Amino acid sequence: MSFKFLSRFVLVCIALIISVLIYYYNSTSNPISYSEWINDKIVNNSLRELKKFESDFSLFQKGEVNYESLTFPSELSDDFTMFNHLRDTYAEQKNYGDDSEETEILRQEIMSYENAIKSEIAKLRERILETYVERNQGFHEKRRSGANKLLRAMFVLLPLLSVCTIAMIRSVRKPLDEMAEAMREVRKENFSYSLPIDEERSDELTQLKRDFNIMIRKLEILHRRTEESREQLQHDAKQLKESVVSKTRFIRHLGHELRSPLAAISSFSELMLEGIHGDITVKQEASLQRIMVNAQNLLDLVNDLVDQAKAEAGSLELKLEPKDLKAFCEEVLESVKIEAEKSGLKVIYHASEEDLVCDIHEVRLRQVIVNLISNAIKFSKQGGKLELSVQRKGGLAFIEVEDDGVGISPADQRNIFMEFHQGDTYQKEKGAGLGLHLSRQIARLHGGDITVVSEKGKGSVFRVQLPLSNQKV
Repeated sequence: MSFKFLSRFVLVCIALIISVLIYYYNSTSNPISYSEWINDKIVNNSLRELKKFESDFSLFQKGEVNYESLTFPSELSDDFTMFNHLRDTYAEQKNYGDDSEETEILRQEIMSYENAIKSEIAKLRERILETYVERNQGFHEKRRSGANKLLRAMFVLLPLLSVCTIAMIRSVRKPLDEMAEAMREVRKENFSYSLPIDEERSDELTQLKRDFNIMIRKLEILHRRTEESREQLQHDAKQLKESVVSKTRFIRHLGHELRSPLAAISSFSELMLEGIHGDITVKQEASLQRIMVNAQNLLDLVNDLVDQAKAEAGSLELKLEPKDLKAFCEEVLESVKIEAEKSGLKVIYHASEEDLVCDIHEVRLRQVIVNLISNAIKFSKQGGKLELSVQRKGGLAFIEVEDDGVGISPADQRNIFMEFHQGDTYQKEKGAGLGLHLSRQIARLHGGDITVVSEKGKGSVFRVQLPLSNQKV
């Protein structure tokens, strides 16, 4: 038997039972309580007129309807006429300001008649309904008889419904138990499990089993591929980690080996420039100056490479301390101001009036600001300007280095912070493309970042954002 057929059959039976129970309940209830059973036109009209009078009487008590506009049942004619007369008398005495004992007795008499009229209305409604029931007793008996017959029929249908329900439960429960067991096995990653299928059956549950087995096979393939990919990723991650460690170790060793000879070159060149080893010619002095500049550039590159290797290895740790950011930035600018002025730049510094305290590593943040200012000096034209500003926006402090130099193209702006990237303004003697990349890493270690806004030929603005500290200096 099909599961769909059984389920529909059970639903129909349940609907039938509910319908019979509702019908039986309505049939055996007191018809006086259910006006919808009344099919006598005369009785319905009487009930409507009584209801209208009851509503008008309520309005009459509030003074919203006058006596002449009322239509009341003949049974209430005497009481209502007396009630209206008493109300008029009471109103006249109140107008004359009469608050005697007779007025109070009159008020109580009005209330008594009011209650009597309400009671008479209820009794009148009951008499109308009782009259209807007496005149239609046969109709109600016939309806109750029909309800009893249907109820007896239900006692015959209920056992059949029970048998069908039990059969459906037995036919459905076993496959569901099998699928529940299969799901438990799948949760244990046992993808070799499969459900037994009776090939002679073609109902919905059998098809569901087939689909379930197909799903398990696909999950098995997917799981196997996932495991292979995970193992490959672990292998690649291990190799990458070893490569980074080897690279960091090599760069550190190389930096150590290069710093000493570079420092010696700079020292001996300086001694020769000072005339310690005898007089030198003008050409020799120019050559020694160039040697010192290139040695310093090479030393800066070595330091950047070592710092970059530390950052990639996660060993570039910063000990942050609260610092007055405005005073710090002004001090950094003063240290490079002479170099900017030698390049013919007008140096401008301005800061917000409010206190700006940030948790910083002085050496590393100084490295970032000096690098940005040095870039601005390198790529600015003679007679241009260099502007350093410190502002607050919300919970962040912003250090902005602005110049009116050659600017950066949109294509270069997307890659300007990448390692070893050099844009179309690159000049051989002006860096290897590590400064901005390292500066951004240092800014992020402070919990901030660096962004750039630039237009080709109109200068650039590099903006360092740092979170403000809750501490005071």
